[in-house]
Amino acid sequence: MNKNLSKNKYLILITILFFCFCTFSCGTILYPERKGQISGKIDPGVAVLNGIGLLFFLIPGVIAFAVDFSNGTIYLPETSSFAENDKFDPDKVKIIKTQKKLTSGEIERLLKKHTGKDIDFELAQIINISN
Repeated sequence: MNKNLSKNKYLILITILFFCFCTFSCGTILYPERKGQISGKIDPGVAVLNGIGLLFFLIPGVIAFAVDFSNGTIYLPETSSFAENDKFDPDKVKIIKTQKKLTSGEIERLLKKHTGKDIDFELAQIINISN
């Protein structure tokens, strides 16, 4: 009877570890804020975790890859056009001067005109540094 009890403990422990591993190997659970991305560079950390799941537990690994690709959570988040490792080049800065008081809509229009990129002040994280 004591042998059956120790076998049951090992079986329970293996089952718990199995489900914990499956949970942690899924980018959807690790990075829920990435849901909805369509494409991009694949996050090596999530891919490796899913690959380990694929290596040790075939079906959970396949499911983890399928869920991460379908949700878009396997992709790294999009970065800004000015990457952190880029050096600031003052010659590339473009100054736009205007005489009129600008509204947020006017600023969005000017930025779109001069950079070709849409910026929505209601969605963007913007710090107001004006006095």
